[in-house]
Amino acid sequence: MVINGKDYGNKDLDFTNVLCDLEDIDIDIMSITGDKIKPFTLCRGIVSVYTGIKDLNECGKILSEHLRNGGTMEDILDPFTEAMEASGFGSKAEAATLPQGKKSAKAIETKEETQTE
Repeated sequence: MVINGKDYGNKDLDFTNVLCDLEDIDIDIMSITGDKIKPFTLCRGIVSVYTGIKDLNECGKILSEHLRNGGTMEDILDPFTEAMEASGFGSKAEAATLPQGKKSAKAIETKEETQTE
């Protein structure tokens, strides 16, 4: 992942802990799809994960600078999503069940793709 010209690489992230850390600061990674998505909050949290900076206001400034310099939200979201899928989270998992019996959007999408083939 490149943010403001600095390459943070595609880290082999420990997603169990990353997801818990994001949840601890009220960032619901499962909101990456759906109608309750908060893209700026999510991207600011991802910036925190990659840079190691815990101050979310500072991460917001980094994100703002990235966008001001022609960067996009996809520059942040896409590498994170790819790293998450590579680690086994969200990848063609067979109907991963969340609390209260909810299924992830990716699991539902995967199931629908399988049924139409």
